[in-house]
Amino acid sequence: MVKIFTRFGRCVLCFVISGLVAACGRFPSGVSTGPGFWLTPEVARTSGIAGATSPGPIVLDTLSFRALQTTIPLQSTPASDSGKNQEETPGSRQNRAASARSVTDRDTNQNVLRAAVVTSFQGQRHHPETVRALAADSQALASTAGAVAAHARKAGANAMIIDLQGMTAADIRQLIDVTRAIADSARAYVLGPIGFVVPAADTAAYPGALIARTADFIVLRLMGEHRPGTAPGSFATPVWFGRQIGIRAAEVGASRVIAELPLSGYRWERDGTARRITYSEAQALVVAEGLAFRRDAETRALTASSPRDGWDIWINDHETTQFLIAAARRTGVNRFVFAGIEGSDPQIWTTFGHSLRR
Repeated sequence: MVKIFTRFGRCVLCFVISGLVAACGRFPSGVSTGPGFWLTPEVARTSGIAGATSPGPIVLDTLSFRALQTTIPLQSTPASDSGKNQEETPGSRQNRAASARSVTDRDTNQNVLRAAVVTSFQGQRHHPETVRALAADSQALASTAGAVAAHARKAGANAMIIDLQGMTAADIRQLIDVTRAIADSARAYVLGPIGFVVPAADTAAYPGALIARTADFIVLRLMGEHRPGTAPGSFATPVWFGRQIGIRAAEVGASRVIAELPLSGYRWERDGTARRITYSEAQALVVAEGLAFRRDAETRALTASSPRDGWDIWINDHETTQFLIAAARRTGVNRFVFAGIEGSDPQIWTTFGHSLRR
């Protein structure tokens, strides 16, 4: 069963997921014998994995509050081509249901679904003020929610991910109102499962139990134990990683959780600043400096330091990823998204490729 999850840009998520979801209308409650993995369409296509297509993100515009469909080209497949240029309105439930069954049947044959992402990310950040403004205007919210569903349906999506970061605990009502409106409109168009991206540690602003009333599953965005603003170190120790995931699994159930796994890392400078760095960039830098990576015993992360220039690098590779997956599975979570695909360790695909193709 092919399962693919993808990330567009820095903060926008899109995914392709197994056809079983469409048939059930809900996220599967059980876990498979092995973990499920999600990849970017770009990598999936070059790896020869069938059905690796996704609609572009649907952005909630900060000025007009309208839903804007972005233009990320789709690979042409029978399922994604069928009807994607035809407008559909919520008028005829019978026609919508027949259309949904047709798309589902084709996608099930290809073992994939296509999910549209709805996001407040625009420019360089998420815009919580857009969510607040929509929640305060019921007419605008209804119009925008309907447009979101129409965009998703026109693009051939049969699932949806909602990614509204940057909210606070005081915004819970607004967040839930906007999320529910979008989800209800999507379901009126017979779109499949609805997912919601949540920061793993922020249970105050993103309470899992409340969000789970609207969403079929949640995607955990793990910011990392070490990141810009902290001392140099690995993305996560197994104890920290398991604790972060376990909290959310306890809220909504492990079978409804997808954990985000970074394939990149950070480079810290002598002054304490840090920036993200890919595996390939880190390898090139270490080789150019005549240095070598060492593997941290506690976390299995790769690390290197420059005595001359004063930088420290911590990066994840296939072995680190396996180690983190093992820690997550001890909490019962069995589905993962790979983040930071570009420039990642090539052995990732050697290590996990068999899981993607079964």
